[in-house]
Amino acid sequence: MEFNRVYLFPQFMTFIKQETNKEVIEKVLECIRDIADEMGPAGVMGHIEMIITSLEALLDKNAPCQTRGKEAMSDGVGGEEDDVEEEHESEEDEDDLDHDEIILGNTTDVMISLARCMTDGFTTYLVRLGPKLVPYLSDEHPKSDKVMAIGCLGEVLKACPSAINVYFNDFLSVLLKHSQNPDGQLTRNVSYSFGILAEKAPEALFAPHLLTILQTVKNMHTACEEDAAKENCVATIIRIIDLYKKHFSEADYNVLFD
Repeated sequence: MEFNRVYLFPQFMTFIKQETNKEVIEKVLECIRDIADEMGPAGVMGHIEMIITSLEALLDKNAPCQTRGKEAMSDGVGGEEDDVEEEHESEEDEDDLDHDEIILGNTTDVMISLARCMTDGFTTYLVRLGPKLVPYLSDEHPKSDKVMAIGCLGEVLKACPSAINVYFNDFLSVLLKHSQNPDGQLTRNVSYSFGILAEKAPEALFAPHLLTILQTVKNMHTACEEDAAKENCVATIIRIIDLYKKHFSEADYNVLFD
């Protein structure tokens, strides 16, 4: 613990504040995630403010590793470039996009690991980090960002159920919106998240939306062509019915399984 306090975490934070190499930041995030997973609260609580501040910067894309390219473009002088340079820049742009996706994935992984080791204690920090995930759900972002953001929020709420009272309506709206996309990865994460809400949300919050959610998952099952995603939808329907069986009449079952 002393090594973590004196050397390791200060070094991690220095990297995030100063390092421009995205691969280094990826490794730093993996280390923080592993410490949370293996050591639990004792491994991270003494450094939690530094960790959360770093995650905020990464989600806002304000870390040096994310702003370096923008600064280079703004400082550059316009002019003609040959085909070799353009091809090289194109390859660099694609590489940057790959690393951006990895950094987002690692950032959300750290959020999940912190929520699992802190449980409801993570609610305070979700208030700061949750809204910063919202832009990744917009139409301007690629499907992979949406998949990671929804998956992260679902897992965080599963580990930190007290936050569901605060975010239920907002998260439900997100799930209903993205349930209309038949993509397999989105279908799996949206369906899984519906199941988490069914299990973890207070009955008074979930029950009024019960039939709407079940019909939505049924529609997802019909629209998606990926077998694994279809199986996830079936598992979610069974999970919800088992948890809320007292709310169903015979007519409801006939509608769901016609």
